Amino acid sequence: MNDHDHDPIDDLLAGLREDVPEMTERSFASTRTHLVMVIDPPTPADTQDSGEPVAPQRRSQKWRSPPRRLAVSAAAVVALAAGAVVWTAVDGDLTPNAAAERLNSAADRVTTTDAPVGPEQYRYVVSHYWSLDTIVLRSTALHRLMAAKNEVWIPADPSQDCTQHSTRGEEYQWLVGSDEQAEELGIDPTTPTSDQDQLPCGDFADGSWQQPSTDFLASLPRDPQALYDRLVTDTEGHGSDPDLEVLVYAADALRTSQVPPDLRAALYRALALVPDLEITEEFANLDGHRGTAYGITRSGQRHDVIIDPATGQYIGERQVDLDGVTGVPEGTVISYTSVDLPVVVDEVGETG
Repeated sequence: MNDHDHDPIDDLLAGLREDVPEMTERSFASTRTHLVMVIDPPTPADTQDSGEPVAPQRRSQKWRSPPRRLAVSAAAVVALAAGAVVWTAVDGDLTPNAAAERLNSAADRVTTTDAPVGPEQYRYVVSHYWSLDTIVLRSTALHRLMAAKNEVWIPADPSQDCTQHSTRGEEYQWLVGSDEQAEELGIDPTTPTSDQDQLPCGDFADGSWQQPSTDFLASLPRDPQALYDRLVTDTEGHGSDPDLEVLVYAADALRTSQVPPDLRAALYRALALVPDLEITEEFANLDGHRGTAYGITRSGQRHDVIIDPATGQYIGERQVDLDGVTGVPEGTVISYTSVDLPVVVDEVGETG
């Protein structure tokens, strides 16, 4: 992430846990049944002076990508308003190198070319995510999962603008609180929003992992070791843990669906070089899309990315709050992001 996206809670967590001894093999193994999701933990603001609740939202970016931070859950099944997210224990027979072997196998299965987009056509990309929404009023904190949907129509010509349509708040699920409690505090719990923007697509200066431009993607090495080294260099000084930040940066780029197949495969092979990356779930399910989850546990949080082992398709990310640091019960799922397989359409507004 960029400097202005630095999350102060990372430093806070690191400091709080300095006196915690190294995790034992037994306790580490027990986390393998945990579910993980992606979010930037919110920083609630007490609004009792103004009387107006504050629901923190992520800083907008060109892509307005979903939150990126993660964690772990101890539950076995979590039902969300948009559907069920189910996870199972990891196979105990996995070898220490299982994650690297599976990632390299997924890279082998990435198709060499994406579906072509004609001169008057668009690549349609849609992502669905649930993120933690916190409201603080009169010393009472309410927490819920808020649904959002982000649709982007990407033209074949990168010099043209992309069209993005975003909706938020049409569905939600309370984690701490209820509609009745919100109404007692004078809060209207139903606050859906929708907006549409024209955004720079591929030909813009100063591309990044979070907002990849055509030139930025072309500049990235395809050799896995060189690409891993580039990730390590670009993430230096960001986040609370260097290995975790490498995973986060790779996920940022993959989420945009702008990464070409050869680079996608190289990113999987580069992630296979990340220390402590493990298979956390064999059959992860995000919005009906199934894949293998690869994750890292740090400071009471677990971070996963999910990849279809059969096709090499990037499916999404997950986060669960293991220690209750965000104000929800320990082990609560606090976000996930799923990215549908892009399709080619003939006009903006068409969804395939």
